[in-house]
Amino acid sequence: MQTPLKDKLGIVITVGNQKGGVGKSTAAVHLAAGLGERGFLVCLIDLDPTAGASTHLGVAPGTCGGILELLTSRESVLSTVVRDHMPPNVHLVASRKEMSDIDSRIAQALPGGKFLDRGAIMDRVLTECRREYDFTILDTPPNSFASQTIAAYCRSDWLIIATMAEYLAKSGTVEAIKDLSEVREACNSPIQLLGIVMTRVNHASTLWAEIVEELRTKGWDRYVFDNRLRQASRSIQRAVKQGKSVLQVKLSDERERQIVEDIRGWVNEVVLRLRWREQFLRFARHEADDFPPILEPVVVGSSQPAPVEQEVSHV
Repeated sequence: MQTPLKDKLGIVITVGNQKGGVGKSTAAVHLAAGLGERGFLVCLIDLDPTAGASTHLGVAPGTCGGILELLTSRESVLSTVVRDHMPPNVHLVASRKEMSDIDSRIAQALPGGKFLDRGAIMDRVLTECRREYDFTILDTPPNSFASQTIAAYCRSDWLIIATMAEYLAKSGTVEAIKDLSEVREACNSPIQLLGIVMTRVNHASTLWAEIVEELRTKGWDRYVFDNRLRQASRSIQRAVKQGKSVLQVKLSDERERQIVEDIRGWVNEVVLRLRWREQFLRFARHEADDFPPILEPVVVGSSQPAPVEQEVSHV
């Protein structure tokens, strides 16, 4: 395992979709685990009242302090995170159902709380995270009106949209891209779309390709990651039962091992896009024809990362 960087990158990535049940929390957990596996120090913050990311990693809702305490007190991130039994180099800020009432809880707990800018409620937390971690991954609820979702969009560097390979999930993707445009105009002009990751893909079906083609007609196709996270119900359920990411469990057959390679390949793409930020953005906007640079091709299912200190520069 590689050693975490001494100088933290301080990159904040929101994983979102305005539709629930699309594999968003699973994507957030495995993005954090994959980056941690590469040697980056990662803080995964669960902002969803359903606490899907927390539960996936074996933390039952309400059994420890977490994001609710961070937003309603002066507790520090480092004193709140869960470290034990997490994926390597990953710390978790847990969530619970009371996050659905975060506005009234902030109003009651903090002086002047009822007058706080909703876009700013994460500022203190994220300032510490940028100082202490290479990456902070925000798993947001599927509700663009929730204060924690607004704050995540307003203060993140990048957005990853997780979407299932089905037409009903496409509306959430379109809505998330629309919200991104509005956030840029309202409060966070630097935020960029890092990509669209297809989840729960059945490779025996061509539906995912049809959805990508439809995204192409809107000019969004180059944001879609080449690596798709295939259906993995048995593997995921086994991992959840053990409170682990799929990267941490022993897999019994070739199909399950391919699921791991899908995840590692996707994380590899994330790192390449961050490392070659400007080149990627020109490519995604159809202003350039090639990405990544010719000497560093994206290998679908690649599990051979470059040296960590060469991978990503500060955003």
